[in-house]
Amino acid sequence: MIADTFLNRDRDFWNELQTYCVAECCGIDAFDFSDENLIETIQFYNAVLIIKNLEELIIFLQKKKSNTISIYLWNHCENRNELINRIKKIKRVLLSVSV
Repeated sequence: MIADTFLNRDRDFWNELQTYCVAECCGIDAFDFSDENLIETIQFYNAVLIIKNLEELIIFLQKKKSNTISIYLWNHCENRNELINRIKKIKRVLLSVSV
């Protein structure tokens, strides 16, 4: 099982966050993960389901032994702990909107 399994559940949400380019070209730099963009984008999606999927992804990543994680949806490889921190930050922003 790869990390994309969790992100692909909300593929439309992630694709909507591509504002600078597309992941196939620019990788993670194509995405705008700013608080403002996350808050604006999440209102069109089911925040509860996305947060649940992010929680499952965090648990999955914490159990992984590998230090480098590939995210094909984002066309990106990242240190496992940095990725966990990125996902937790996104989750915090989404939680602030959904409560």
